[in-house]
Amino acid sequence: MSVLAVIPARLGATRLPRKPLRLLAGLPLVVRVWQRVVELDVADTVVVATDSDEVARVAIEHGIAVAMTSPEHSSGTERIAELVQQPSYRDFQAIINVQGDEPELDPSDLARVVDAFADRIEFASTGHVDSKTELQEALARTGRVVQYDVLAVEGPPHERRFVCAALIDGERLGVGRGSTKKAAEQEAAAQALATLQVPQAEA
Repeated sequence: MSVLAVIPARLGATRLPRKPLRLLAGLPLVVRVWQRVVELDVADTVVVATDSDEVARVAIEHGIAVAMTSPEHSSGTERIAELVQQPSYRDFQAIINVQGDEPELDPSDLARVVDAFADRIEFASTGHVDSKTELQEALARTGRVVQYDVLAVEGPPHERRFVCAALIDGERLGVGRGSTKKAAEQEAAAQALATLQVPQAEA
């Protein structure tokens, strides 16, 4: 799944004028937010969308991709809607709107957003219910729930491997590995289904 993270940035904020360029630990806020998103490694591309030449110049000086948008937008959502019509950005499968004043963004929040997109895209492209959904539905019939725990994150940042467990009533019924947390959870769910002897749906 291809993921685009967009950081809308404008200088015309009334509550805190010139907010994107205010310094935080020696760097402009928009740069700090971009650094955080890149560090979390949940998007294939991270771009700043702005209507300000000044913001664009500062971003480019720090090696950040910039997309110029109309000054008429009243929200970041409108700015992103224009951005994704541009040829360079229209083919991404998931778009994340990252607020430009969140330099301490929680990685679990972004991960949940990406996982939600991935689940929907997988169902739309394959036409079948994935293992996590199958397991959840099977357990719902007996009033039980599944919990996923990350047991380990292995390898260097560019070759990360997640190890996740599927826990049902505190018992570990499946362990999976994958290049993303979602992929590892899917494998753990498939193992749990096999342990519970629940037949999986055909693709």
